[in-house]
Amino acid sequence: MSNMKQIAINQCEREVDDGTVLYSYLTPVAIKLKDGGGAFRCMTKHSRTTSKHITQWLDGQVATEIEDEYFERYAL
Repeated sequence: MSNMKQIAINQCEREVDDGTVLYSYLTPVAIKLKDGGGAFRCMTKHSRTTSKHITQWLDGQVATEIEDEYFERYAL
């Protein structure tokens, strides 16, 4: 898991070509795109804790919900 950075308990982020991906319990659930390209979050409602991880990580940034398949490319 190169360039993976733990940011809190059960939360990591990783720099990828597109931007920065948030992992909750090692599942990719959100991405902030480079150069102000916006943010996306998975459509699936995971646990309350994962929802909290996403909300905190986005820190007020609005994220468009997209199909979970988008995040498969970032699976570990």
